[in-house]
Amino acid sequence: MPYDLLHLQVLLPSLLVVLFRVAGISISAPFFSSTVIPRRVKIGLAMVTSLMAFPMVQPMLPTDLTLVQALTGIVGEVMVGLGIGLGMSLVFLSTQIAGLMIAQQGGLALGQIYNPELDTQTTPLGHVFFLGLMGVFLAIDGHVAVFKALLESFQFVPPLTFHVTPSVVELFSGLLTSAFVLAIRLAGPALIALMLVTLAMGFISRTVPQLNILAVGFSIRSSVALLMAAVSLSVAQDLLVDGVVDTMDALRAMLRGLG
Repeated sequence: MPYDLLHLQVLLPSLLVVLFRVAGISISAPFFSSTVIPRRVKIGLAMVTSLMAFPMVQPMLPTDLTLVQALTGIVGEVMVGLGIGLGMSLVFLSTQIAGLMIAQQGGLALGQIYNPELDTQTTPLGHVFFLGLMGVFLAIDGHVAVFKALLESFQFVPPLTFHVTPSVVELFSGLLTSAFVLAIRLAGPALIALMLVTLAMGFISRTVPQLNILAVGFSIRSSVALLMAAVSLSVAQDLLVDGVVDTMDALRAMLRGLG
């Protein structure tokens, strides 16, 4: 829908409100906040997304919005976008935690690699789990769900009405708890297997003290850790899907609490 250039000054405050809420998503949401994507591309994507969403969002915006009001409400609009993006990022962070726990118990945590998606250092196993979740996220149109939640946020949280409530804090606390639970469920089979291997090596060291259990045990623990991590990841599709879906439901509840 083309807009008359003479009305751009009237539409600019409303467009800024949409742009800065979209910018919050671009800064914090997984896949969209990747450091691999150049900043100019991110800025251009945010502007194009804002222009595409503006016709749908415009009826929800105040008709008498001024530029001064839009500028004073920028912080709240960015916070809404950041909340959506950070909430979804917690699910991806849980996969890195799962990989880190397995790597530490299996003696594979000495090597660190850079994860450009979250701009952090992680273990190779953590990155493998992260990429597995990213594949599931894109396969179930999680990136589309993020933008759908963004559009719904204008219904639940009208522009310039952002305020933090105790229920929002509780929801973010619940998201953190869910992320750690997901990490433990992903790493659980490997951790149990490694614990059994440790017990077995302890019995062997007592039975055959001449055996250099440290030299033999390191390779055994590393092999078991890699094997069980592969098994866990191969059967974790439903678990990862449930984690993404539950997080999106929690984010919608958070947006209702902000409104």
